[in-house]
Amino acid sequence: MTSTVPIMGVPIHRLSFDECLEEIAALVDRGRASGRCQQVVTVNTDFLVQAAKYPDEHAILRSAD
Repeated sequence: MTSTVPIMGVPIHRLSFDECLEEIAALVDRGRASGRCQQVVTVNTDFLVQAAKYPDEHAILRSAD
């Protein structure tokens, strides 16, 4: 995976569009092999501001694959 930048305590992966597609394909493969669900979130400014207000939302963003 490429570098990760924390923004407001949420790790943001710096990916190009093609890298994003490759990573999602890898997550699908790992999920199928392990039986574990994978979670991908896309964030915007509003998500980060809301996550700063609500610890449960912040935890969801932090724990996403």
